[in-house]
Amino acid sequence: MQRQSNIEILRIIATMMVIMVHTAFLSLGVPQKFDSSGLAISAIQIFSVPAVDIFILISGYFHIKPKVKGLGNYLFQVLFYSIFIYVLWLVLGRCRLNVQDIKECFFLTEANWFIKSYLLLFIVSPIINTFVDNCSRRTHCIIILSMLAYQTVFDFATMADLSIRSGYSTMSFVLLYLIGSYIKKYPNTTCICIGGDKMKIAITGLIFYGLLLLPVIASYFDVLNSKFVCKYLQHGLAYSNPLIIGVAVCYLRLFLKVCITSRVVNWIAISSFSAFLIHANPNVIRLFIRYVSNMYASNSLACYIAFVIVFVVCVFMASVFIDKIRMFLWNLLWNNIEKRYVRK
Repeated sequence: MQRQSNIEILRIIATMMVIMVHTAFLSLGVPQKFDSSGLAISAIQIFSVPAVDIFILISGYFHIKPKVKGLGNYLFQVLFYSIFIYVLWLVLGRCRLNVQDIKECFFLTEANWFIKSYLLLFIVSPIINTFVDNCSRRTHCIIILSMLAYQTVFDFATMADLSIRSGYSTMSFVLLYLIGSYIKKYPNTTCICIGGDKMKIAITGLIFYGLLLLPVIASYFDVLNSKFVCKYLQHGLAYSNPLIIGVAVCYLRLFLKVCITSRVVNWIAISSFSAFLIHANPNVIRLFIRYVSNMYASNSLACYIAFVIVFVVCVFMASVFIDKIRMFLWNLLWNNIEKRYVRK
């Protein structure tokens, strides 16, 4: 299927947002006071946090194609970077060979939750796709609204259901997948999804962003207690927050209204997942955090913000170029598999 460059641009932006979100709270911690620095760091976190939801919405919009080659490519990609980086770190003397690191290398620990949650989504996608293809619009809408209400009440608001884990779970991904597929199947309806022209969608997204940032701004002007806002930032910016889901839907709706075709964009976007796999690798992320925190401590706020933008772009593009080597190796491997087993 021909890639849609407008959505591939969104995929690229979302990947950069993932890198950017890790330059905020993960690297610097949640601000304890909300002066200009605290406001800026919080704004970076809030701007970037819808990225994961955007990724899953895109998967739902296009439908995961549960084929052997697709599963093989996914597993090869995640294991390629995990094993390669671990071996490289061993050679460089940055880590030692031990059972815990080997388990981490094969995703048998709590690290890299996204890779395992998305793998399970891939496995159950035939069931979801069958439901989407055969259910009525009313049923599709009711399921989404019911799941959204359940997630909002029992996860985001009360944390009473630990299985959703603030959106860090396959269960939350299923909801987002259903929303993405709804947008694809019913592009002109606004029953559950933000609609209208580009301006209305953009304004809606900005309103959602504003509501997310409002407590921080209130603390900046000493209207709200900083301890309350700190707790809000620790628990309120979950992927299961309906406002964050709303922002992600706005992004998808907005880029669907953009018409663009570009081979360069598609060439870059096909390797965008590598930027996540490389920089979020448990060994790399420790170096990433140390470097970002040192840059923050040794520069002014304005220089740090400029550094974040340049740093994110550089990490992303370097990862894309590295991934072309991985893609070449995968194509060689798959061609050999096809010749020996598939085409017989």
